[in-house]
Amino acid sequence: MNRYARFLFLIVGILSVGNASALGVGQPVTYTNLTWGVSNSISGFSTCTELRVDATGDLVTSNKIVIYGGLNCPTGTYGITGSGYLSTSGTVVMNLILGLGNSVLCNNLANLSGTCSVYSAAGYYLGALYITLR
Repeated sequence: MNRYARFLFLIVGILSVGNASALGVGQPVTYTNLTWGVSNSISGFSTCTELRVDATGDLVTSNKIVIYGGLNCPTGTYGITGSGYLSTSGTVVMNLILGLGNSVLCNNLANLSGTCSVYSAAGYYLGALYITLR
C-alpha cells in the first residue's frame, strides 16, 4: 500500500472511531524465513553471507514489527533481535542487536534492500553491511 493510501486509511479510521475511549487491538502475523544476501568487509563478519529472520507484527493497526533470527556465517550463526517499522516515505527501517551487543541500523531500505551501518557495543562504527532481499 503506498503512503498516500496508508495515510488516507489512517484518517478514515480515526474519523470513524469518534469519541471512543480506546482502539481495538488487531491480530499479529508472523512472516517467516525472510532472507537477505549479505556482503560486507567488517572484521569478524566478512564471511557472513545470509541474514535470515522472522518478523511478527500487526501491520493492519500498527506499522511496527518485532524481528528475530540470525546472521549466518560459515563459523556459526550470530543471533539477531530487534524491531522495525514502515516509515512515512514507504521504506523500511530496522534496528537490530547482533550477537554480543553490536548494533545494526538499516535506515530507508527501499524494496527491503540497501545499506546497514554496524556499530560495536561501545558505539564505534565498524562498517557497512549490504543486504539484498532474496
